[in-house]
Formats: sequence, structure tokens, C-alpha cells
Amino acid sequence: MSKTLVIHGCGGHGRSVAALAERAGYAHITFIDEGAAAAERIMGYPVLKAVTAELTDEECLAAFGNNERRLRQTRDLVAAGRNIVSVMATSAVMSRHAVMEPGCFIGELAYVGPRARIGAATIVNTGSIVEHDCVIGSGCHVSVGATIAGTCQVGDGVTIWAGATLRDGITVASGVIVGAGAVVCEDLHTPGTYVGVPARRKK
Repeated sequence: MSKTLVIHGCGGHGRSVAALAERAGYAHITFIDEGAAAAERIMGYPVLKAVTAELTDEECLAAFGNNERRLRQTRDLVAAGRNIVSVMATSAVMSRHAVMEPGCFIGELAYVGPRARIGAATIVNTGSIVEHDCVIGSGCHVSVGATIAGTCQVGDGVTIWAGATLRDGITVASGVIVGAGAVVCEDLHTPGTYVGVPARRKK
């Protein structure tokens, strides 16, 4: 039987999800986005403004780039009893001893080490590393080429932008943004945006 995936959100991240889903064997993909134009198609797939009755039993994934919106949509889908899945690139490596909650995206060449835990609706993007014993919260985005060394604790809704690095054992509070290329050498307990080497909170 052909696999069908319903992707909520048709922006850039939604298209990335669709590309991985194709490689994962999904023969049919439908985008759901209330902002869609009439009869819109993306990557050859239909974009609908709302879920229709025939799609309510299909596998689905919230794919909004915004962390808060993606997590909120995932929680709404859980409450509605929908069949939420995660999508992982065939080139990604995830230890069999790692745990991933529903609604995640693991990009091309990403690595998730043993005893790591990835929270619901979290993106571990292309070429990023989440090492052993890390705990990543729900609704996070570990961006392209970011590195999180072992035993780090990352709260909910955290964004770690491209090429940033967290030293081993670091704790990051919920809602923190780590700027591109930043190097985090000490715990970040106060919400805000941190940039530079070593990372410092922007005023």
C-alpha cells in the first residue's frame, strides 16, 4: 500500500520535509496551509487550505519553520488523535540508543548519538551533530552544521543557528537563540540572543 504524508506548512521547511519524505518512500504527499492560493501546487503536490475527511487518518507532520507555531500545531494534532510521524534522511545517523519524540525532522548527514533525547517537533538540520547523552527540548531548531557536544541540556523552543557550537555539559534555558557561528562555553540561564566567540548575550 502506498504511503501518504500530510505536511502542515508549505514554506521552506515544509519543502525540505517533502524532499526527505520522497526518499523515505512516501508516494503521495499533500500540503496543508491556510495561506495557500487556490489550486496551488508545490513540488507537484497539492496544497489545501484545510484537512479534508479523507486525510484525517494519514500520517502527518507539522513543518512550520517557526518553533512556536510548529510545536503548537504538533500539540493540536496530538489532541485531535492524528497519526504524527517524524521524518529522517536516509543519510542521517541516529543511535539505536537515542530517543526521538513524534514530529521531528532529522536532516541529511545529521548525527544523533547514544542516549540522546530529541523532543517533539524539533528540527535537527542538515549536517548538525547532537552528541551522546544530550537532551534537546520540544520545538527546537538545531540549524545547519551546528554542533552540540555530549551531555548538554537544551530547553524548549531553543534555536541554535548555523555553525554554532555548544561545549560539552552546557545547559541552555528555554527560548534562547544562539547566533550563527557562536561558541557557547558556559551555561545560558537567561533568555535572549547570544552571539560571538565566546557567546555573549546581546543587549
